[in-house]
This record gives sequence, structure tokens and C-alpha cells, in this order.
Amino acid sequence: MAVTKAEIKAVQKGIGKHLDTNRKTAAKARTKVVRERDVEKYLVELVKAHHGEVRKLKWIGRRGAPDRAVFLNGFHLVELKAPGEGLRPEQKREQARLRAVGVEVRVLDSYDRVRLFIHAAVLRTL
Repeated sequence: MAVTKAEIKAVQKGIGKHLDTNRKTAAKARTKVVRERDVEKYLVELVKAHHGEVRKLKWIGRRGAPDRAVFLNGFHLVELKAPGEGLRPEQKREQARLRAVGVEVRVLDSYDRVRLFIHAAVLRTL
């Protein structure tokens, strides 16, 4: 059975669309998505660079408690989030409980907020 020129063009056109889709996917892959763990890693690096300490917290029997304790010119509790990600209801509830007893929790959801937090902690303006 012979293949017509029209069928060849249709196949080539379909392959071209597929290649364009792959290019778009590759471009998206090159655009790094910032995740919570990226923000967390950045926080740890900056705190250590300023001679502070960071501890990952595990709260037994508590859901929604802050992720990290930061010791940098004082003590700070930190909740880390991916950019644009909001607090879950249990996290809001837990932060309200901590605030009620005088403990402030910082929510950091971007590299910029981490830098501002470090800057403020180093200058003791928190």
C-alpha cells in the first residue's frame, strides 16, 4: 500500500506538534519551582553563615506546630512554606495557642522573607 504525500505531511505535522510540546515541557523544567525544602535549606545555610544554630522540631502529639527553632541573637520559632502556600487550619490554631502564651512564630515562604528574617534577627529588631 502506497503512502500519499498528504499522509506524510500529516505525520510530519503531528511530530512537529509533539516536538513543540517537548520544548515547552523542557522550558518549564528549566524554570525551577521553589519548594518548602528549598526555603528550609536556604534558612539553614543563612543561619549557619551568621553563626547561629537551627534545629528541626518534632512535636509529639501536636499537629501544625512550627518546623524549626532558630537560635540567632535569641530564640525564634519558624514555620516554613513554599511560595504562595498558606497555613493549614491546624497550623493557624497552633500559632494562636503559642501567641496566647507570648511566643511569636515567623512564617517564611520565600528566599526574600528568609533574608529579611535573618537581617532582622542579626540586628535584633524582631
